[in-house]
Amino acid sequence: MRLLVSRNVSQNGHKTALRFAKPDMCHWQPSEWPACSAPCVHEFATRTAFLAALASLPAGNSIAESAPKAPISSPQLRRARTLPEVLEEGTRSVGSGGIEAARHHWNKLRVGTKGGPPGQENPAFSKRPVWNPNEFPLEGVSLSSLKQFLREHEGQLTGRTTDEVCRGILLPATAATLSSYTELLKSRGEPVAKATVFVSHAWRYPFCDLLDVVLSLEKTELKPEEVWVWLDVFCVNQHVVAERTFSWWSTTFREAVRDIGRTLVVLAPFDNPTPLTRAWCLFEIFSTVDTGAELELRLSSDEELAFAKALRAGEFDFNQWVSKVNLERAEAYNPADREQILQVVESSVGITALNTKVLAVLTQWLTVQARGLQTTQLQRSKSRRLSSGTTLLELGKLYQQQGDFPKAVDMYRAALEHLCSQHGQAHPGTLAVMLRLADLLKEQSKLDEAEALCRKAMQAYEDLEGAAVGGGDHAQGMLECVNQLAIVLKKQGKLSEAEPLYRQALAGMIVMHGREDILTIKFIQDLAHLLKKQGKLDEARELYRETLEGRRALLGDEHPDTLSTLSTLSNLLKDQGDFEQAELLYYAALEGRRAKLGDRHPSTLRSLNHLAELFLRQGRLSEAGELFLEAMEGRKEVLGGNHPLALQSMHNYAVLLCEQGHLQRAELLILEALEGRRSEFGTAHVDTLASIHDLAILRKRQGKADEAEALCRQALMGRQSLLGEDHPDTLASTNELSLMLMDVGALEAAETLVLESLAGRKKLFSKHHPDVLTSIHSLARLRSRQGRNVEAEAAYWEALEGRRMKLGESHPYTLTTRAELDAVMTRQRSERSNDSAQVTSKARVGIGYLILVSIISIVAKFILDRGR
Repeated sequence: MRLLVSRNVSQNGHKTALRFAKPDMCHWQPSEWPACSAPCVHEFATRTAFLAALASLPAGNSIAESAPKAPISSPQLRRARTLPEVLEEGTRSVGSGGIEAARHHWNKLRVGTKGGPPGQENPAFSKRPVWNPNEFPLEGVSLSSLKQFLREHEGQLTGRTTDEVCRGILLPATAATLSSYTELLKSRGEPVAKATVFVSHAWRYPFCDLLDVVLSLEKTELKPEEVWVWLDVFCVNQHVVAERTFSWWSTTFREAVRDIGRTLVVLAPFDNPTPLTRAWCLFEIFSTVDTGAELELRLSSDEELAFAKALRAGEFDFNQWVSKVNLERAEAYNPADREQILQVVESSVGITALNTKVLAVLTQWLTVQARGLQTTQLQRSKSRRLSSGTTLLELGKLYQQQGDFPKAVDMYRAALEHLCSQHGQAHPGTLAVMLRLADLLKEQSKLDEAEALCRKAMQAYEDLEGAAVGGGDHAQGMLECVNQLAIVLKKQGKLSEAEPLYRQALAGMIVMHGREDILTIKFIQDLAHLLKKQGKLDEARELYRETLEGRRALLGDEHPDTLSTLSTLSNLLKDQGDFEQAELLYYAALEGRRAKLGDRHPSTLRSLNHLAELFLRQGRLSEAGELFLEAMEGRKEVLGGNHPLALQSMHNYAVLLCEQGHLQRAELLILEALEGRRSEFGTAHVDTLASIHDLAILRKRQGKADEAEALCRQALMGRQSLLGEDHPDTLASTNELSLMLMDVGALEAAETLVLESLAGRKKLFSKHHPDVLTSIHSLARLRSRQGRNVEAEAAYWEALEGRRMKLGESHPYTLTTRAELDAVMTRQRSERSNDSAQVTSKARVGIGYLILVSIISIVAKFILDRGR
């Protein structure tokens, strides 16, 4: 049987019509193939070869029906091209749609043609294999077979992607058998066996780079001859269009990954790995981790060199890297595959958990790569190789972004030592490392050393003023130094000293780069942090919003820096009493950090702590307790028990236990936190004073009034000195001391303090802010103690209505206000009742007295009349 394809020229240009030699096989609807450059004829020896050619047609085209024409002369046949050439032309015409689109169209032609009843398969496809959704081809090819494939097609592979190799080489090679390439090898007697390595890759990769990674197993495996590679382009029948179901993804595929037992992920390019953007690849990584299979990530030899070079040059941004991983945004050629993957993931662990697991694997791999480079660079540092200082700095940045602070400190110190020995301290490169180290020491609350480094760097920059060092102006370095010193001073509680430095640095950056520059945006957020700490919440809120908008525009919504701004804005909203909006943003920041940074990253633990603080303010004590405990345990594990953030979590959990009435457990934790903060910061620090303030509240609840009052006065005086009279923390201590004075009957002194607290809070917050309502409640309690019940009742009603609206009916503070209001109202009713009784009694006594006086008067008159 002879099958012919003829190309005919029309008035409109060149046309190509596919034509069968046998009329009974012409079952195709009219259509046109893309124009060709000249008329030509192709001969296909078999029907399967012709059908394989059909698979190369562009999506949306079908086959032209044409009656057989006169036999073609032998000269024409001698000019016929081979099937691979025909398929290659079809490949070019298909373009980016790929063979998947062609195969999808080919599959549609199988049924409903005029060769038989609607729905009955076309006879031309009677031998075409049918995909079985319950099966997964587990046989793999050997490394030697892959090397043989490279040798056989050496000239055809250069510059081609995996997709192009499939369409141009593998499909034609398997057209006669309509099988997978693995099955073809097996039919030839070449060895195949159950796969031992599942290769996860993207079809956009250069095919040679893909095989470079796979064949690197020869160098690392003890027995490379026992490695059998499952590579989809070889092992899956590319002639079959598969409509994969939920069951296939959730069971068949995952079980196959588990049975193979090892997955090799090919990352390329290193700075924007395609697998991080493909739904298939992310699901393959997830299935590997979730089923307990071994996971390995590799780069091609060229990518390894590029990755090391980028790390050394500071051109690799870990935060930008992880921000791209998100299954919800991942793509797939077949939208149905993507939807099924999402459905499977959502029905099991959820998309966030998948992203988290994938990122944990990638982060671990990146850490291993960095450690290898670290060892090399430390050796270079010892031999004083000039390039190693910059590389060590970049490795330190990488460790810091991953939350591994101890390793980051080691890298920064090594880089600083190296650069000082090479260039001296007064060099921009050395000073940059100083500032990085100071920033990290600040994160570890080693504030004295951090301040000393900042001041040393600032002095060096001042000495270099006007000098062109390191190839240009160093004004930006000076501004970064000023800003870093301000951050350290704020952390030390020296807010008034820090503010002018913040403003100086920001003004300079705006002049140099404008407000939309990414570094300027960071400076804006740093100033917002200070303003929030000073209680200037409205001004801080505007700056936070500007920062958030800027980072979203420049970095994207899921970049760790954007999530950081989201978290700090949530904090401010909480402090302003906007609990509902704060909760939404807290959850967004927490879920984003879990997904991008992992559960144990310091930033994720910070989000946990912040959300728990919000729940505490809302009276959701059980929810707050779970989060506080998770944050505290995580910080102890990651940062150490004496780290300031671990002490913060310990303090917060103690406050919660106190609210729940577990006073003994609360006492142990708050004393430990206080001792740690005193040791770390001294007494005159905002964190230490917070612990003293809350210890005073605990002592009051334990009935130790004298000790409670002394501690509260100490906290108040410290906050007045450090933060000023109108700071929210100062006003909180003022209000708390007024309550303690009420309890001991010092009502006049208490009145001065409660009115001061109320006035200060009304200046800072709206009338329904929780802190304002707390002061109104305190005033109501004072008026009640003073016996001014009418005023007390009015104040209680104001506090109650505000707390109902802001905190809800079931919040403990709302219930307390309700109970005290009921007591005042009951007392007033009792007093009114007593007053009424007294009036009645007096009335009765008055009438009796008048009667008695009248009787006495009559008797006296009678006696007088008798002359007595």
